[in-house]
Amino acid sequence: MPIYDRKWGDEDDILNAVYDDPNKALKVNIVSGGVVNPTSITHGSVTVSTAGTAVPLATSATPVSKVVTIIADINNTGLIYVGNSSVTNGSGANPGFTLVQGASIDIYIDDLSKIYVDADNSGDKVYFIMT
Repeated sequence: MPIYDRKWGDEDDILNAVYDDPNKALKVNIVSGGVVNPTSITHGSVTVSTAGTAVPLATSATPVSKVVTIIADINNTGLIYVGNSSVTNGSGANPGFTLVQGASIDIYIDDLSKIYVDADNSGDKVYFIMT
């Protein structure tokens, strides 16, 4: 059973949680620092020029501070598949997360270039916005 000890100060707020069994000691220090909100947003679009060939949302490392939202174009003629570099469309061996026209997904990740999309039809596209 954990024992809680709270220490509140001007500079650091600390909560210690320690199990009373010395053989199973677990100490947790939570130091408050506040939430840092993103200061900017980035947006863009990616077209799958050849169905069956995954396309990255960015061709070089592009840091993401919080989340990427991806939405399939409402005028697409087929499905979009979202995943990593090995994602395929519905005909392939590794179809990713499927988006119908107008559907979206939020992905919490550190780098936009790690997200790939593929499509059932050449020319279909996605839009993204990130913080």
